[in-house]
Amino acid sequence: MEDADIVYPGEPVSPQPAEEPAPPFTGMQYFRMVSYVFDHPQWGMTLLLATVCQFIPVIGNILLMGYQYDIVEQLHRGRRRYPEFNFDNFVPYLYRGLWPFLVSLVVGMCLLPVLLLFGLGLAIVPAMLELDAEKEPFTLVAILVPAFLLALLLIILVTLFVMPMALRAGLSQQFREGLRLAWVRDFISKVWLEILLGTLFLMLVYFVLFLIGMALCFVGIYPAVTILFLAQAHLYYQLYSLYLLRGGTPVPLQDASPVGQRQ
Repeated sequence: MEDADIVYPGEPVSPQPAEEPAPPFTGMQYFRMVSYVFDHPQWGMTLLLATVCQFIPVIGNILLMGYQYDIVEQLHRGRRRYPEFNFDNFVPYLYRGLWPFLVSLVVGMCLLPVLLLFGLGLAIVPAMLELDAEKEPFTLVAILVPAFLLALLLIILVTLFVMPMALRAGLSQQFREGLRLAWVRDFISKVWLEILLGTLFLMLVYFVLFLIGMALCFVGIYPAVTILFLAQAHLYYQLYSLYLLRGGTPVPLQDASPVGQRQ
């Protein structure tokens, strides 16, 4: 060790340089949603620890949601890299993830009858028409293809509606904030196209990651889900930043992120 590396008693220690702040947001960067995951020097450990959450019954996804929205807030506050996943923040993650989980659950329960009726109709109509897949394949395809497209449209509409509600609940850390429909409508009106494009992009990314996970004897599927969670966090950050850039109303945040302070 050189003399310059030795710290003598009473000698002031030079502070570690602060992390360089992120550049100002200027527009959507779709590939950045994935690439930023691997920019972190501790991405491997974060990926491993966050993947472990998937094996925790009941609350595993809530923990991941809490971590996800902490990332969104930290990026929004100007941090260049996402905070590392830390089990010391178990309770804060759980608390923060509870509100977007409950908001999504309430909306899902309201839409459940519509989804059940759609699925029931999809099963009953071919049976009522007594269609034989071998004798009348084109008729069956003519029914199933539009039904599939309608189901895809329904999923997109649900995503358009639920995502901003969960985002507001996750950032504000309050259940009632996620139910402010006027803000949700304003958010959708300003960034609806980017929500669709970002969601479709991540669906394609997950499809590729899923195939890779299958090739790795199914084990790789779990890290693929974690990468998707991290990529979604960056998508939410970009959408919220774009919404504010277009004159949107900010979400009321806590004074400081209690999770981010301990990173």
